[in-house]
Amino acid sequence: QIASYPSESRGLSLRLLGIEEASC
Repeated sequence: QIASYPSESRGLSLRLLGIEEASC
């Protein structure tokens, strides 16, 4: 199921992680 997701979704997830880390 994860493989079906496009690379863009992975980039967005990485961005969200970065935002969460920055907010912390």
